[in-house]
Amino acid sequence: MRGVLLVLGLLLAGGEAGASGIDTLLAAVVNAYGGPAAVQKLETFRVEADVQSMMQGLGRARRDFQAPDRLRVEIAYSGATEVRVLDGDKGWRGDATRLGRVDGAPRLAMVYQMLRSTVPESLTRHRALLVDRGAQSREGAEYRVLALPWSKELDLTFWIDPKDHRVTWVEGGIRTGPLTTNFATQYKDFRTVDGVLVPFVEENYASGQHTGTTTVRAVRFAPADLGPFDPTHN
Repeated sequence: MRGVLLVLGLLLAGGEAGASGIDTLLAAVVNAYGGPAAVQKLETFRVEADVQSMMQGLGRARRDFQAPDRLRVEIAYSGATEVRVLDGDKGWRGDATRLGRVDGAPRLAMVYQMLRSTVPESLTRHRALLVDRGAQSREGAEYRVLALPWSKELDLTFWIDPKDHRVTWVEGGIRTGPLTTNFATQYKDFRTVDGVLVPFVEENYASGQHTGTTTVRAVRFAPADLGPFDPTHN
């Protein structure tokens, strides 16, 4: 938390001499999402949502996040459940009755979901990794693009609308040997919840194919019953 507060303090001073283009852009993004207080609220939250999966059909989802690197996602479909848990460098996947350790691409997919689910908290926390990709066009619209090269196997790009400084697209590439799997999420229907700007619709894609839609039902910040994030302690 202290690291995020330090970065926020630097962003607030972004108008001073020596501030980089990334700092100026990131300060505008932070303000668009509600300001520094909003970023702090995004350090612990729960999202409850409806999911329309192209493969599984309609489901109900719960997504818990706890900074800096804990994520738990539970999805209940008709007749099936899916559970994903990330606790730092450890990951688990399975269903409501059994979880197994995963690594490689399955864990990196959870890291991607974590980082793209906590805008602008993830951008602020990982300011030192950000790379300015400048202005780029997408579907006839102009964006400012920030890249977050997480590791040799995972990188993300955040597409920022220069008119309102909202992140409306996030893309991720997961490399496994010579192969790269590309993911993308489009954010829509932004609403303010407890002072924090939240996208209530997420359109998800993998390898260019639409995989499903997540529609948020409720957001709670700092709930007392987040997790559990380490299934081995259950």
